[in-house]
Amino acid sequence: MKLTKYSKKMAAKSEAPDSLCCSICLEVLKKPVTLHCGHSYCMDCVNCYWDQKDPKGVCSCPQCRHTFSSRPVLNKNTVLVDLIEKMADSDKQSAAADPRDALSPGDVPCDSCSEIKRKAQMYCLMCLASFCETHLQPHLQLLGPMNKSQKS
Repeated sequence: MKLTKYSKKMAAKSEAPDSLCCSICLEVLKKPVTLHCGHSYCMDCVNCYWDQKDPKGVCSCPQCRHTFSSRPVLNKNTVLVDLIEKMADSDKQSAAADPRDALSPGDVPCDSCSEIKRKAQMYCLMCLASFCETHLQPHLQLLGPMNKSQKS
C-alpha cells in the first residue's frame, strides 16, 4: 500500500464506524438497507451491483456471497438512518470546533467528503485520491486484501 502523509499527526480512530459505511462505495451509507445476512449497503449501490453482477436473477451479498433465491425487497433501515443523521450533526459540530480539520488556503481537500470538505491527511498513490481521517480507515481496509493478493 503506497500512502504519503500530509501531516505527521493521525487520529487513532475513524469518526465513522465501519458499520455505517457502504463496502461498495466506501462512503457513509445513503438510504441504508440491510440484507437478510445482516450486511448493510446504500440502496442504490446494492441495486446497481445486482444489476451488473446478476442478470440471471440470482442475487448474492457483495460481502459474504450469501445467495438469495429471488432478489430481496429492500427496505430502508430506519435505525441506521437515525445513527447516520446523528453522526452527521456531530461531524458538523466537531468540524466547526476543531480548526485542524478545517481547510485553509493551500490545504488539499478529502476526495471522499461529500458535504463539508475536510483537510486530507493521506494521499493514496494507487487510487490517486486524498483522504481525511474519517475516510482513511475504510480505504485502508479495502486495500488490505488487494495488497495481499498482489504479493502472491
